Amino acid sequence: MPGGPTLSELLSRPSTRRAFIAATSAAAVVIAARETDLARVGRSLRQLPSDPFTLGVASGDPTPGGVVLWTRLAPDPLHGGLGNAGPVPVDWVVARDDRLRDVVRRGTSIARSQHAHSVHVELQGLDPGRPYWYRFSADGYRSRIGRTLAGPAADRPLGRLRLGVTSCANWQHGQFAAYRHLADEDVDLILHLGDYLYEYGPYASTLPGRFHTTPEAGPNASQLTTLADYRNRHAQYKTDRWLQAAHARTPWVVRTLKVRAASAR
Repeated sequence: MPGGPTLSELLSRPSTRRAFIAATSAAAVVIAARETDLARVGRSLRQLPSDPFTLGVASGDPTPGGVVLWTRLAPDPLHGGLGNAGPVPVDWVVARDDRLRDVVRRGTSIARSQHAHSVHVELQGLDPGRPYWYRFSADGYRSRIGRTLAGPAADRPLGRLRLGVTSCANWQHGQFAAYRHLADEDVDLILHLGDYLYEYGPYASTLPGRFHTTPEAGPNASQLTTLADYRNRHAQYKTDRWLQAAHARTPWVVRTLKVRAASAR
């Protein structure tokens, strides 16, 4: 403003000078923290030794015009995934076509060790009931392309709703061939009513070579006991190619139902 004080005059005033120093100091702290975080992320990127998308992609829990996308960075899926590596930026893209040309959303999420480097992208504002395709990428690696459906509008009747229903999948009792057939079906939603995985130790396999992961307590442990145990077992199930195909094709809703048998009268 013409006639106003110059910057030198403002800084000569004690109160203004103190405020200016405080503001610039705070800004310097924010910038330094951001640069430190970026440097940490950069170090994490260099810790990806191989393809991190070994567990595929998935979507689920659709809402009207929305759905959740999932993946997890796990170059070594049965031994902690990425372990205690630092945060890793994961890019994602959503499109109306399976070649990802008609892009409607894109963004970046941070995969962190406290969440086992998993990523959840919660989408809203999509066209209700229509299919979308998506993909994740990190440090030059790309996931497979997944297909999902946004949830239908809450105020409109459905012309059709086709459901796939699954339950009780035990790794040690055979291949998951039913998931392969389900991936070929034209269904709108897959309901998994439990159990998605089992806690048993690596024994009593009915298929040679298809044993559960070993819990931290040792090879004779009867079941999982630690968070690391459960993460490794969950990853083991996710490595099944046909389970991955079913997740990549259709959104899921995973629920565990507890049913109490009624007494006969």
